[in-house]
Amino acid sequence: MDLPVTFGMLDAVPLGRSHIVSASTSAGALPEDGTAPWNPAESYLVGDLRHRVSIGAVYARIVAGTTAPAPEVDAINWKPLRPTNTMAPFDLYRSTQAVGDAELTYVLRPGDLITDLWLGGLEATTATITITEGPGGALVFGPTDYALDGQGVHDWQAFFLAPVRLQDTLYVSGLSLALDPVITIRVANPGGVARLGAIQLGRFIGLGTTQYGVEFSVLPYSYKKFEADGTYTYIKRPSGGEISGPVFIGPANAASVKDLLVRYESVPALWLFHTGAAYEPLRGFGPFEGSVRYDDYGRCTLTGRLQSMI
Repeated sequence: MDLPVTFGMLDAVPLGRSHIVSASTSAGALPEDGTAPWNPAESYLVGDLRHRVSIGAVYARIVAGTTAPAPEVDAINWKPLRPTNTMAPFDLYRSTQAVGDAELTYVLRPGDLITDLWLGGLEATTATITITEGPGGALVFGPTDYALDGQGVHDWQAFFLAPVRLQDTLYVSGLSLALDPVITIRVANPGGVARLGAIQLGRFIGLGTTQYGVEFSVLPYSYKKFEADGTYTYIKRPSGGEISGPVFIGPANAASVKDLLVRYESVPALWLFHTGAAYEPLRGFGPFEGSVRYDDYGRCTLTGRLQSMI
């Protein structure tokens, strides 16, 4: 009997500024950043923040004065701080987020075939995905709306009385194929602020079947300390996670698993310990480690561990 493929990873397409057709809010074009652009003629104080559009990064001044070299090549005077607002969804972290008003829309042209999509670091009530064949071309997918405001709602009492909890990730599989996909991602949070921390587009590579015993845990990175007088200091920081457990793979897939472990060694990627919608906690973006044991002539067991990024 063939077992369902429930474990795999998203082989993502690298995305950068050249893949952004447009980025906007309901009020118009998305501002590059809330900081001012760098100016070589300006005199800076320690702590001044400036951004570089071409690099998509914000830098902090660490030595007062005026210097001509650009911040990205002047480590003596500038320290890289974070991506710009527009480029925040394209770094390694969910916690660096693009911020709009009540709506954020990215139109992307990845230049490759796309079957799956993952959004992380969301603060929105709905996400809408649309795909066309080339700019202004025929519609091949959507527009499809995904509700993000049902987290923790399991019965009618919670529906009417519980506070609204927002789902902070969205995984969409089985996207209609296009030779030159143009993907529109719109996230909306009416009456609030829309945020989007990560966009991953690529092809799902199915590798095996999840076994019983997979587990996840939350990794706290907040600062916590009890003082000598009994008081407690707590500084909230984003938390990560860890997922680990066994996966059944056929011997024919062992070579593919080995290739992926080598290719993605220490490289963050989206790994899905289960593709089912009810198993969202078993998905994580981060570096993956694993080992394969040949159990018998028809079965191998992959024991994997993923530590997800903040």
